[in-house]
Parts: sequence; structure tokens; C-alpha cells
Amino acid sequence: MAHGSAVDDANAHTHLADATPATHLIGRLLGLEIEIDDVLHHFAIRQIQGTARSQEGRMACYRPRGYGKLGIRSTLKQTICVCNARPGAKVSGMKHAGKAPQAGLKVIAWTFAGLVVVTVLGLLAAFVGTFIAAASGVLFGVWVLFSLFCLWFFRDPNPRVPLGPDLIVSPAHGKVDIIDETVESEFMGGACRRVSIFLSVFDVHVQNAPAAGRIVHLRHTPGQFLNAMNQESALRNENVLVGLESGERPGERLGIRLIAGVIARRIVPWVGLGDEVSRGERLSLIQFGSRVELYFPLDYRVRVAVGNRVCGGETVLVERA
Repeated sequence: MAHGSAVDDANAHTHLADATPATHLIGRLLGLEIEIDDVLHHFAIRQIQGTARSQEGRMACYRPRGYGKLGIRSTLKQTICVCNARPGAKVSGMKHAGKAPQAGLKVIAWTFAGLVVVTVLGLLAAFVGTFIAAASGVLFGVWVLFSLFCLWFFRDPNPRVPLGPDLIVSPAHGKVDIIDETVESEFMGGACRRVSIFLSVFDVHVQNAPAAGRIVHLRHTPGQFLNAMNQESALRNENVLVGLESGERPGERLGIRLIAGVIARRIVPWVGLGDEVSRGERLSLIQFGSRVELYFPLDYRVRVAVGNRVCGGETVLVERA
């Protein structure tokens, strides 16, 4: 038993002696591996810094493999990244930088401009609305007066037409201001007599047929819009010439010229070519001040004087010879 114990002790010392060199060897190998990793680490850093200096703005990254001779992985497992992007240096190869923020600024500017426009329009609408609300009573009163005036101005009384066979009645309401001889070649074919009647805004503006007959001529002539009180307006202003072939005397022709004025710029004929009309029948409407002229043969006798007021379809203007 003593002998066996001695043998065991000897074997234990032998294994302990063998383990000591092995441990020493592993420690030296680990130290060598760490030194190798340190050398590789410093070498990699120097290489990366050199690359970064030669290529401005580029990034060099290195991850050491960290394997020693025995294949034991190094404890330095971090990734080494070195970026040499110095402050203020431009990065080469980077195009279209800053365009996205510019696009955003444009959107902001346009939306701000739209907001300003909407705000200004809103303020203007509020101001106009306030003014209209404040003046609505006055405006309504003015509209009522204007409506009453229009109803009165566009009045259309029925004429009391005289029945004498040789009578020619006035074609308009107003004041006689011209009685003379003139030349009307378009329809009358030459010299004739003329009675011109001025219509103020206070006169009835419906025109009437001076005699019974048929409409054989109807022509609109563009022109100026001089004041109808001016006698030259008959020559220069816009007008409509109505030619009547009398049914009361064979071969008789009567011309009615409807003349626009500075206010009356619309002549509305109610008859057309070929229409049959009776004495005193309504022919047309001239709005807001105008002039009407009647052309008839030279031998007819005028029954009115300059300055007389006449009524369309009623007042006898001319008597046949």
C-alpha cells in the first residue's frame, strides 16, 4: 500500500511538472498573438490614414481579422473606421447637394404667397361687404327711383290717330327744331322737305308710322354718338332709315330716319321689310334721348312751326297738296 501511494505521488508530480511548461507555452503564444494583433492594428491605422489623405472626403474602414498562429480569435473585435472629412472640405463626386432643401423652400414660398393673396382678398371682401351693408339702404333707394324713372320713360300711350285722308302725322314725340329742304338720295331719290324732331329724356321714345303703307326700305348705318341736340348729329350719328311706300296715295314715298344720341345708343326697329303698317302704328323704340326726321315731297304743306311740341301718331305734321 505504501509502495502504491509512492507511485501515485510520483505520477502526480510528473503531471504537474508537465503542466507547467504547457501553461507557459500557451501564455507565450497568447502574448505573441496579442502583440501580432497590436502590430496589425497600428499598421492598419497608418494605412487608412494614408488613404484618407490621398482621397479627400473618402472613408476607409478596416476590421482586423485577429487570428494568431493557433487560430485563436483576438480579443480586439471592434471595427476600426477612420473618416478624414475635415471641416469645410468639399466632398468630391457628390452632385446635386442642397437641391432638396431648395425645393422645400420653394414650396414654403409659394404657400406663403397664396396665403397672402387669400388674406388680402378676404380683407378686401370684408371691406367691400361692410361698405355695401352700410350703403345698402341708399343703394336700394336709388334703385327704386331709377326703376320708377324707367317705368315712366318707357311709357307707351295709345295715340289718338286723326282720320283725314290727306293728313300725315308726326312719327315721334318731341320738339320740332328743323324745317327745311334737303337732299335724301338713298330712299327719296333727291330733293325733299324735312321736319326734324328732338326727343329729350322726358319724351316718349316710341316712334309711329306717319301714314299707312308698306315697309320697302330698312337700313342701319353705323356712326358717331353726338348729342342729339346738335343738328349735325343727323349727318354723323348712327341711324336707321325706314322707307315707307304709302298706301294712302299711289307712288308716294315717306322716309323716317331714327337717329341715336350721346345717351340713346340703341335703336330697336319693330318692323321688317315687307311689313304692312297703318297710320299711327308703332314702328320702333330709341332709348334715352334721340332725334327723328321725316322726309316728304317738296309740294306738301307743313302744318307745324319750329319750337312746336308734337305727339307721335297724333299731331298732324304735314298735309298733302
